[in-house]
Amino acid sequence: MGYVAANNAASVLAASITNGATTLSIQTTDIPKFPTINHGGAGEDYTYLTLQDSSNNVEIVKVTRHDTASASFTVVRGQDGTTARSWSLGDLVALRLNAGVVTDAFARTYTAEASETAAAASAAAAAASYDSFDDRYLGPKASAPTTDNDGNALLVGALYFKTTAPAGMQVWDGAAWGAMSVQKTRSLYRFVATAGQTTFSGTDSNSNTLGYDVGMIDAYLNGLHLDQTDYTASNGTSIVLASGAALNDELVIVVFGAFEVANTYTQAQTDALLSAKISTSAIGSTVQAYDADTAKTDVAQSYTAAQRGSVSALTDGATITPDFAVANNFSVTLGGNRTLANPTNITAGQSGVIVITQDGTGSRTLAFGSYWKFATGTAPTLTTTAAAVDVLAYYAESSTRITARLIGDVK
Repeated sequence: MGYVAANNAASVLAASITNGATTLSIQTTDIPKFPTINHGGAGEDYTYLTLQDSSNNVEIVKVTRHDTASASFTVVRGQDGTTARSWSLGDLVALRLNAGVVTDAFARTYTAEASETAAAASAAAAAASYDSFDDRYLGPKASAPTTDNDGNALLVGALYFKTTAPAGMQVWDGAAWGAMSVQKTRSLYRFVATAGQTTFSGTDSNSNTLGYDVGMIDAYLNGLHLDQTDYTASNGTSIVLASGAALNDELVIVVFGAFEVANTYTQAQTDALLSAKISTSAIGSTVQAYDADTAKTDVAQSYTAAQRGSVSALTDGATITPDFAVANNFSVTLGGNRTLANPTNITAGQSGVIVITQDGTGSRTLAFGSYWKFATGTAPTLTTTAAAVDVLAYYAESSTRITARLIGDVK
């Protein structure tokens, strides 16, 4: 959705309208002066028209449709604090700069600034997070590194994958690199039975002491696998057969254990490490969270809520020089006759307003630098009443040309 403007667009009503009418018509000879708005009803562009009679009664309407070569406008009545009223044939219809246009300029300016700030913060946080990870996992390497990927000292717990034989993951313990090893996960015990023996415990034929985790064993008698109903193994130190073994029967017990990877972070250590890098409380503050509604600077946007730009106070003096890198919107109270110099850091496409207030004395004048350009080439005259407020709306066409218009005596 965008505001559409035109220079010197003015006409008169071709027919009277009531205060409830939603269309108005102008003289056909003036049609080319006015911009086309959403021809055929498609689109979200708009503009504003000001209606004025000989008694200086005013109403501002919002144009939502004006087809090419048509004298008819579809309008929304009573905009910007004005009231819908009846108008007569021949009353003035003009396209002027009004408060609604200035409000839109504020919204677009603030959104661009906010999006740029958020994007910069998100990029910085992402870079810091990646750098932290990159300092801990160094990637595949043919030989043991002596520094991390940034050339800094190795961190305890740093990892890399050794690509040369014997290949595998390596971990830094603070003094040396070592292969990540796995503990034994299977143990075997061999017992030779006496006549009628049912209970087997203690040391086996190889002097290994039986021990197991309940539910983590298999038992074989003379090579035959025993069903769990054929024995009881419930205390971790002995196994009891349901039927006594014969003399010299061989009972083999296979014990399984959970394996554990050496030289790694525990879950608690990993949780602490991740929490120190990016915590959930950082999402939306130091880290840009994903949000389908987040505005971007390189795509068209449709806003469903108000957007605002900050107002920067200019320093009053004989010469007043705005810095366009600071803000889009400015204010100043004149304490004498002044010159509004050419701003610094002008970038084409920037727009905003400068609110100019007379001090308690009034009658202050304002001259303009050469970059400021006005309709018909004539600089405007300020309202000189004490404490009077004028609003200078501007648009930077290039780094050396600023188109501007003064909204006088705003009350």
